[in-house]
Amino acid sequence: MKITSINPWLVKVEGSFWGEYFFVEVQTDEGVTGWGEITTTTLVANRAVARIIRGLNDLLVGEDANRIERI
Repeated sequence: MKITSINPWLVKVEGSFWGEYFFVEVQTDEGVTGWGEITTTTLVANRAVARIIRGLNDLLVGEDANRIERI
């Protein structure tokens, strides 16, 4: 099962202390999708981490999704 993409999702939340939540979606070539949550303490930090996550596509696409410790 190989990673095909890693996508950051910034979801705006009205009336919340944080203002938004930050999720990461990992898709594989076998149709399995995993989700994680990373919400940081500021909107600027969320955007910085989202940019880093987008950059991980260059490093991790094609890697075996089951090798969690290596990744």
